[in-house]
Amino acid sequence: MNRGVGGWILVAFFGFLLAHDVWEGIGNVSGMLQIGLQLDLQPQPIGWLVLATDLLAPVVVFVVALLATRKMTLWLSVIVWIFAVLVSAIVGANVVLAWSNLDVVFAIQ
Repeated sequence: MNRGVGGWILVAFFGFLLAHDVWEGIGNVSGMLQIGLQLDLQPQPIGWLVLATDLLAPVVVFVVALLATRKMTLWLSVIVWIFAVLVSAIVGANVVLAWSNLDVVFAIQ
C-alpha cells in the first residue's frame, strides 16, 4: 500500500462519514420495525431488502472505496471517496422514501 499520512487521514474522515450512515441505517431499521409492530404489520421480502441494503450499503461502499484507492493519488482518492459517500446517501434516501410509502416495506391489506 502506498498510502501516506494524508491518505490515511482521508480514509479516516470518510470512514467516519460512512460509519454515521451505518448508525443512521440502524435507526431507520429499528424505527421502521417499531412502526410495523405498533401497526401489527409484517415486513414484505422487498421491505427486508430495503432495510438490509440501508445497513449494508455504507459498509460495502467503504470496502470498495478503500480497495479502489490503494494506489491512487490523493486528489483522485478524494473524488472516489466523495462518490462513495454520495452513493451511500442515495441508498439512505431510498429508505426515507420508503417511509412515505409504507406499503413498499410492509404487507398492508
